[in-house]
Amino acid sequence: MEQYTATRPVTLQFGVLGLTAQQAAARAHNLDKLNDGRFRIVAPVQFKAGESFEYDGDLPKSLAARIGTDSPPAAAKAKAHSAETGSKREAPLIERAVQAADEARVKAGSKGE
Repeated sequence: MEQYTATRPVTLQFGVLGLTAQQAAARAHNLDKLNDGRFRIVAPVQFKAGESFEYDGDLPKSLAARIGTDSPPAAAKAKAHSAETGSKREAPLIERAVQAADEARVKAGSKGE
């Protein structure tokens, strides 16, 4: 698990968290206890700016700007990946643009034959 600190309010929808007893108690209705301070998210969990927690696995790329990590390479990788792929709102637009460009290439190729 990697240690993260929220730089702005954050809501996590899924995953496994490492929390302190106090953090877990405040969110008990949204978590299933696993073991050794680890909890599976069963309903959205929120963290305030400045609050630290551990997360098992890769965080959703949409959260890269809202969460800092103690591991600079991981933070840089998440931020770069987020910048490369764009936000979830942009993804359908990008997919449509790529599809339109592909269709235009196919039409242009069939006219030349």
